[in-house]
Amino acid sequence: MFRSTFLTYIELEIKQVVLVGHNQFCTAALIELDKDKTKDLNEKKILDEIWKYVEQANKDAPSHSRLVKQLIHILSNDQSLPVTHKGNLQRQKINQLYSNLISQIYDEFLNEQYNEQQQEKFIQRSNWTKESIENYLKEKFQGILDQTIDVSKSVFDFGVNSLQIVELRNLICEDICQIPKNFLYENSSIDQIEKLHTCSF
Repeated sequence: MFRSTFLTYIELEIKQVVLVGHNQFCTAALIELDKDKTKDLNEKKILDEIWKYVEQANKDAPSHSRLVKQLIHILSNDQSLPVTHKGNLQRQKINQLYSNLISQIYDEFLNEQYNEQQQEKFIQRSNWTKESIENYLKEKFQGILDQTIDVSKSVFDFGVNSLQIVELRNLICEDICQIPKNFLYENSSIDQIEKLHTCSF
């Protein structure tokens, strides 16, 4: 389903896409762009546009097979996805060729670290309050679940899965502060997560 979703975008920018993640608990995607059509375009803008299609597909996909934006990787201009003479993707060759890259993608996703150098791009830590964190979490969970949740109840009661927890943790690490990997499991309601405003971990 996701490959066809990506390929609806093929007339504009995508040349090939392959889904990877054998023996991983979630799926990732490697994308080869049409270099002639995208050489003057911003990669982030392209990814944002692609993500709009994926978000729609995620709504109809089982929770365990949904894609997250952090696991969609656009190959550089000097990289390509090998195909047969009939144009079929050579999956075994792709897994061998990009084994290190695939491992890196998953490692970065599962072990997100707060980047101090990016701090100026976001609201300073001292500016986060319980109220602003609550609003932030409501927005993120609504984006992930496409529904409003009760701040006093565990997010797991609303169907949040482990993949979405990793996704949310990464967003928090990027935007607010570094948190332990098990923090969201031990503090599973928005009311509990609000203690982030202290960033005392």
